[in-house]
Amino acid sequence: MKLRNFQSRRNRYYKAPSEVHWSYNPTDRQRLFHRNPARFRLYGGAVGGAKTWAGCAEAIKHSLKYPGNRGYMCRHTLQDLRRSTLVSFDIICPREFIKNHFRDDRLLEFHNGSQILYGGLGGQEDLEKIKSTEFGWFFIDEASETFEEMFLMLAGRLRWILPNGTRPKYCGFLGSNPEPGWVKDRFIDQQLPDHAFIPALPRDNPYLPPDYDSSLRDMYPDEWVRRYLDGSWDVFEGQIYKEFDRKIHVYANQEVSPYWEKFRIIDHGYVNPTCCIWAAIDFDGRIWIYREHYERQLTVRENAEIIKSREPGFKGMTLCDPSMFSNTQQKNGKACSYADDYRESGIVCISPYSDDNWTSEGVGINLVKQRLKDNSLLIHESCKNGISEILKYRWRDLRVTDRAKKAAPEVPIDKDNHFLDSLRYLSVWKPPNSAPPKRPESKKTLHFAIMEHKKMLRQQRFAGWE
Repeated sequence: MKLRNFQSRRNRYYKAPSEVHWSYNPTDRQRLFHRNPARFRLYGGAVGGAKTWAGCAEAIKHSLKYPGNRGYMCRHTLQDLRRSTLVSFDIICPREFIKNHFRDDRLLEFHNGSQILYGGLGGQEDLEKIKSTEFGWFFIDEASETFEEMFLMLAGRLRWILPNGTRPKYCGFLGSNPEPGWVKDRFIDQQLPDHAFIPALPRDNPYLPPDYDSSLRDMYPDEWVRRYLDGSWDVFEGQIYKEFDRKIHVYANQEVSPYWEKFRIIDHGYVNPTCCIWAAIDFDGRIWIYREHYERQLTVRENAEIIKSREPGFKGMTLCDPSMFSNTQQKNGKACSYADDYRESGIVCISPYSDDNWTSEGVGINLVKQRLKDNSLLIHESCKNGISEILKYRWRDLRVTDRAKKAAPEVPIDKDNHFLDSLRYLSVWKPPNSAPPKRPESKKTLHFAIMEHKKMLRQQRFAGWE
């Protein structure tokens, strides 16, 4: 207690220096992060990108730029914050900036009156503390470790008023490695307004050892390299379609030839979305998914009208979920199926396999994986729901009793898989080794001229070719 009182007296009479040299020298990527005007900014996306340093520097900048400002620097647990984020903050922040450090209250006080509170997000004490506090900014380090509710709660606390009656520039900045979850959904997939993602890779950090990147690539498996060195947000543990790569399997500009074989595949739902995908198979046997319909709470007739309007005069085969042929509906006192309702609405559906020739879910998944490996499955960039499903699709975690088994079953999580079910039905109907459509014959060939002559002779005014 005496030592603490002595420290308080020393801080009370300590005068701030008139000039302080800050040795922080940001990288090019960090400069982009500091200059970005978005209210909510995510920085990082790989190991070694100096995301914690960038977040701490941004916290210092807002504390100095707006005297009397208040911010919250946090991580999911206070213990992790003290072991990592605070260590980086102590290194990067000159001691001359800090007037007091109240460790019991977890409060840093600057000479200009600004304050930085720090703590965790996972404890009840931290939660109550945040609920009763207002901030001008916040910094969440390793944001993927915590919950989106914590981010939204902090965003709702950005209403601090400076001592002079003005308001600072409100902002929230985050650092994170590539992980599935709310950070990816909010900053990578949805790209919401006033949200920005500034990626930073190890090769963007000139302060790392020269062989840092190359040595890790030699040590770790390809999935780890893609995720933590190349900054891919599309790779995670338990992912089913690890073969999927946006750069390879997503296309933007490709016209569908009228000579290609066309399909529509329907997976009906009401509470869950109804998904219909349009696919074409080219002369090399590749599948091109060029359109999707993905809507909730629509009747069969409403879905059918939308599907028909998306491509009037569609000439091709329509496959559907085999369960749609079960007589689970009733009309005019008679049992009927969803397939019957679609047929009455002008869409005739075919099951990809009969009950006698039932194909397991695992077989369909393997057929899709084979096409991804062969690069014979391509999806148009407008099919955002389908791409999102592919990236999120994962195996169910094994139970404790199953982990000891050598041949434990692999079962996918039955969630957000409506596009993928349609894709699986098409892959069963047209597996990778199936025959592609024939190329149209050139009009310059003799065979084409003979066939045209036969068509003419088959007309009514001729007796016929025979």
